[in-house]
Amino acid sequence: MDYNSNSDKKPAKLWILADDRPGTFSQSLALAQALKIKYEIIKIDYNFFSKLPNFLLKLYPLHFNRNNLKQLVEKTINNNLQPQIIISAGRKASLIGIFLKKKFEKTKLIQIMQPEINYNKFDIVILPNHDKPKYKKGNILYSVGALNQINPEIIIENKEKFKKIFNKINQKIVVLLVGGNSKKNYYDKKSVIKLCHETNNFVKKLNCQLLILNSRRTSPEITQLIKKNINCQNIFFEWDKVKNNNPYLASIGFADYFIATGDSVSMISECCSSGRPVFIFDQKKISSKKHRIFHQELYKNGYAFPLNNIENYDLKSFYNMINELKVSKLNEAYRISKEIIKKFNIH
Repeated sequence: MDYNSNSDKKPAKLWILADDRPGTFSQSLALAQALKIKYEIIKIDYNFFSKLPNFLLKLYPLHFNRNNLKQLVEKTINNNLQPQIIISAGRKASLIGIFLKKKFEKTKLIQIMQPEINYNKFDIVILPNHDKPKYKKGNILYSVGALNQINPEIIIENKEKFKKIFNKINQKIVVLLVGGNSKKNYYDKKSVIKLCHETNNFVKKLNCQLLILNSRRTSPEITQLIKKNINCQNIFFEWDKVKNNNPYLASIGFADYFIATGDSVSMISECCSSGRPVFIFDQKKISSKKHRIFHQELYKNGYAFPLNNIENYDLKSFYNMINELKVSKLNEAYRISKEIIKKFNIH
């Protein structure tokens, strides 16, 4: 268990429980930054018991080192440094959050994503709209997609870092973001070829520069298919080659248009937070029913648009379609933070 404070020597008022899942940690960090409260990152290491379902772990949480956590609790209480808020995200961290809340009676516990345990154990549970339960509780806040860290400061910082690459481009930029296979969904050859076909048509009609970024989940087979079937001018930032110096956040700042595959809620949410047009490519095999509910919510509210049959547009009608788009900017971390500040009477 590791501890990391974000600024000065004053005690942190907020703890982020950070585990080995980047997606859950990213949402927790986004909310903490939006709340503008001094935070401390509490890194959690799980053992093999973490694979057990929560209905078993809630009886006796065996999936983390309780001795380390008890030492942290004792030190915190002895020095009167109990946090005002704890943020947990995902089912595994939720039980650790509950354990800590029992020790710190006045601490508020915020859970992001499904905890797979009774919602009443938390002060606030943040769920995406596409993941709504059949019943409603007063402590649930709903978000459009995933909370994310896209804000002017982080974009400016990353644009400056990668400006030598992007400043050489004198055309408008289309960024293609590619996900990959998951437990329930997969990319078949036909879908990848169709993605490339739609992307080629989009880029050529607008005479843009294409940047391609894949992800951890993108298999070598998908990557090779994309390389083989994209026939417009492009720069491919392969995840394996740039993972230690990834221009992903810079690309969000420099992009004029996005094409994103429909399987990643976090990736799409980050694109929609840019305020630029986002086109979602989706096929049934790529994404789940929940993903498609999410897409429809974005389409309905002008955050994103479907990428379909670009070849059917002539050049004039395509330009007209692009120029008439009314794009809404997603900023859920900020919106949710305002509700929490009001609910908890912070500041």
